[in-house]
Amino acid sequence: MLAAANVRVFPARPGNPFQCISNAEPASRDLHLCQEVFDSFRDTCASQLDTAGKYRMEIAEFGPFSPDREVRIFGKVAEARARLVEAFTGFLKITPLALQSELLPTEEVVDDAQEADDDGDVSETGDDVALETGVSEPSAPELFLRDFVKLFNELEQKISDRQDLESLRLALDNYRRARDRGMEGGLKLVPWLAYRYRRRGLPIDDLIQEGNIGLMRAVEKFDSTKGSRFGSYAVWWIRQAMLRAIEDQSRLIRVPVHIGEFVRKTERIRQRTKAGLGREASVEEIAGELEVSPGKIKNVLAIPGAPFPAVSRLLVDDSVPLPDRRHDLSNLRSLTSEMLLMLPARTERVLRLRFGMGGVEEHTLEEVGEKFGVTRERIRQIEAKGLRILRHPNRSKKLEAFL
Repeated sequence: MLAAANVRVFPARPGNPFQCISNAEPASRDLHLCQEVFDSFRDTCASQLDTAGKYRMEIAEFGPFSPDREVRIFGKVAEARARLVEAFTGFLKITPLALQSELLPTEEVVDDAQEADDDGDVSETGDDVALETGVSEPSAPELFLRDFVKLFNELEQKISDRQDLESLRLALDNYRRARDRGMEGGLKLVPWLAYRYRRRGLPIDDLIQEGNIGLMRAVEKFDSTKGSRFGSYAVWWIRQAMLRAIEDQSRLIRVPVHIGEFVRKTERIRQRTKAGLGREASVEEIAGELEVSPGKIKNVLAIPGAPFPAVSRLLVDDSVPLPDRRHDLSNLRSLTSEMLLMLPARTERVLRLRFGMGGVEEHTLEEVGEKFGVTRERIRQIEAKGLRILRHPNRSKKLEAFL
């Protein structure tokens, strides 16, 4: 019976009675059952994920394009765009002049096309894009897919003969498909960047949505003949779209993206100076590092840095600690003082000066060294030894309740 079924039976390894090797093709019913099991497992996994996780599962099959494939795909995007422009241009040539002026108020179209580029929010100038991506931007304003769709909808309302619009519809659909195909090469960049900016005041789902809008813009502006890779080019546009959304939606007072980015650079310099030198950076120091005038730094420092708080937070005085918080802080101070008394007097004094305990301000290693007449390296050694003593399990476990 087994021979008739084209099945050979061999003695198996110890622990398995038989090992069967079959050359027969799997039945279609078996394949169907396997597919059902796989689909059920995938749906179960997806049901346990949030929206961002589901999105990442959906785009898992898409990856970056190879160089040859990238040139080929974006060549088709450029070709589809050229045909779309040609179709609209040819159609408008046979359209009465009165209707042309009604459909195409040139200044309005240009303003719509450049609304997101030149309003000072994203600083999407040609120099910025060339500096970040290595690809120069065209100086002339461009129409994007949304502008073509808007124009097509206006034509549908103004022109009664829909057959004349069929060629425009086909060209528009071809360009949309080519653009969507080009987006596949950068889909995985969107959640990657969204997770980097997830703590800036916007939900991760909104960041992904804004990032996809930036990816669409990148596909429509990318030129594969300039020698740059699409991934490097798209990252800049995706990031700018996310940062613009963060600045627009997470603040009470709207701040342009390039100003918000400048504020963050200034804050990083201030934090680095405070960590390294133990003091606030002066306006002149920040201006010198960023190569701008001190007046600009003063204006930037006056911009509120925190997002707009919830209404409930506006009704609470954060400067007054809660009763239980005051009790915990009092206990923590008492316990910290007891633990410091276990150290040698010199080590205790060094730690109090270094960390600003006991009503004194924080001191740098050099400042503490000057007080004791020793080098900063010696103070660092004393500090490290004292912390090592306090980290002993018998002592550190007393602080676990406050963590």
